[in-house]
Amino acid sequence: MAEHTVRLVCFANSRKPNGRCVAGKVFAGSNKGRWVRPVNLINGGSLSSLDRRYKGGAEPAILDVIDIVLTKRCNHDYQPENYQINKDVYWSLVEEISSSQALTFLDPPSMGLWGTNHGSSGRGMNDRVPENLAPSYGSSLRLILVSDLKIRVATEGAAFGESRRSVRGSFTYEGDYYTLKITDPEIEEFYTAGDDSVDDVGKAMLCVSLGELLNGFAYKLSAGIVPL
Repeated sequence: MAEHTVRLVCFANSRKPNGRCVAGKVFAGSNKGRWVRPVNLINGGSLSSLDRRYKGGAEPAILDVIDIVLTKRCNHDYQPENYQINKDVYWSLVEEISSSQALTFLDPPSMGLWGTNHGSSGRGMNDRVPENLAPSYGSSLRLILVSDLKIRVATEGAAFGESRRSVRGSFTYEGDYYTLKITDPEIEEFYTAGDDSVDDVGKAMLCVSLGELLNGFAYKLSAGIVPL
């Protein structure tokens, strides 16, 4: 694949080890709505602050329309959306779209969220997919609309002497209930600044991602959240 520029609507700028995971959908043209996850293989796929910044130094935000130069499609067992960036070229902010415009990019509900028969983590619900089954779904990103999002911040390991607080989101989608770890840094920062609590957010648009493997599972993450 030749080096080329892709114009994306950003739906996630998510925290991950060693950097961020940015994901978006092609903004217009024959490939409109196709998912793209820009990565830097030199950094294990994570994007550093230098990789993802605009020329003026600003950070990409959810609902930004961005021009990014890509060099090749990456080989990944279950993340076919991954493309290597040209790390020497700044990203360009084109415009920002409204939440109502963003809703036109929702994925069909029939795509689901990678099944609900794979068990759950200790503090999640329907939040993981076994490593051997993840490739069978053919994609690792979803943009969905929910009506009953609840965000909970808690010190989950307090009983074991752990002090780090976690932020999780619970919601119903297509009749199934999910509790997923939130990796949207703006949402995390907002909720961890206050006391442990549960916030009844209600209607929201979520970018859900199958993250990197951990102990034989790919975990479903709420990587980007837009309350509506």
